[in-house]
Amino acid sequence: MVVQLFPFHFGRRRPPAPDWAAEERTGVPPEFEGLLRSIPITHPMRIDIGAFANPKAEWARWLDLITRSIEPNGFLEPAFAMTAAQHFLPGDKPMLMRIESLDEDARQLGLFAWEHRRGAFGSFARGWCPPLVALGTPLIDSLRSAEVLDTVRAWFDREHPNVLGLMFPAVPARGPFVSLLQETAAVHGLQLRHFDPHKRAVLRSGDMGLLFDTGGKLKEMRRQRRRLTDRGDLTYRSTSTRAEVRESVEYFLALEAGGWKGRAGTALLCDPAVATFVRTMTRELAGAGNCRIDSLDLDGSPVAMGIVLSSRDQSWLWKIAYDENHASLSPGAQFVRDFTRKQLQEMSIRMTDSCAIPDHPMIDRLWPDRLEMTDVAISISKDRAKAFERASDGEERRRQMRATIKRIYNTTMGKVR
Repeated sequence: MVVQLFPFHFGRRRPPAPDWAAEERTGVPPEFEGLLRSIPITHPMRIDIGAFANPKAEWARWLDLITRSIEPNGFLEPAFAMTAAQHFLPGDKPMLMRIESLDEDARQLGLFAWEHRRGAFGSFARGWCPPLVALGTPLIDSLRSAEVLDTVRAWFDREHPNVLGLMFPAVPARGPFVSLLQETAAVHGLQLRHFDPHKRAVLRSGDMGLLFDTGGKLKEMRRQRRRLTDRGDLTYRSTSTRAEVRESVEYFLALEAGGWKGRAGTALLCDPAVATFVRTMTRELAGAGNCRIDSLDLDGSPVAMGIVLSSRDQSWLWKIAYDENHASLSPGAQFVRDFTRKQLQEMSIRMTDSCAIPDHPMIDRLWPDRLEMTDVAISISKDRAKAFERASDGEERRRQMRATIKRIYNTTMGKVR
């Protein structure tokens, strides 16, 4: 058996942008033309890296894999990941690795997205999880998950001997994927290391009690709601078709840019490439039934909005924006309250991830349930156990230093303000 691959360039110079017309002529991405090669491996699978030779055909197989994957990931829906590959800055683009069966059906068995900053891997091959991505779980066929992971490890062992481990950021700590890593480590005598464990708010189906809680926080929200309705007619609406989302996303971008994120230069609209990505991604996901934009309107104008992504039985409240002219009445919290009601009526959704930072001051008060998250690394082979431990210790020190610098910066800027 062989693993065929399109080698990715890891030199100082970036390869030119793909010429899609050339791909249609040759069947091979132009930056990889002439570099097709094979390496022996014991697993009956093929690994492809780089651009898609036939995007339309590949998307169908990709979508089929999503239905079979051990865990869903809305950020690895093709409409999200491929749009990011087109519009993100070079350092944030995903390097896609597809694992396929060598059987006649050539079924896709896995899809991993890796970072490739500075054109090379370091001690860890890091899963793709830039700031606009809230989940780093790869897509892996549930029936052949162990084989897929072994194939990926074997590829790195052969092609990049400097890589000591595979790092997967922002994955559920108690999900099937982390269980797979634990089992693989136990079977092959590998090292496993966790970094930055934390929890974030989630909404699970059946949490109807949240709507009838008589605690003080909801009493205050009802008071603010009455004051908000005194200012006009308050309505909640959802848009989910391509045409509706195309229009709604413009309102969202403008609403976010009109607030503190716009003043800080971090709003989506502040970066033309990111804004183009958001417009395209939401439209394409809506066409597949995996995106909607909800809005809390006052006399027909939004006072708060949210972009919701979905994959299989899970949703992600990806972004929220609100009108700061009504900030004293907590329009964002009012929106989440109405969103919660609607989401609990979606019988096909098992869990909605807030995508929020730990200890978020607003949504943590409204959604008491938590999802444990972690960054987890697994060593490539047991022969590199000591080197993996040293690299992991260095990674831990680097993260601690970064957290200290961030804390000092935030404290200093708070005093300046």
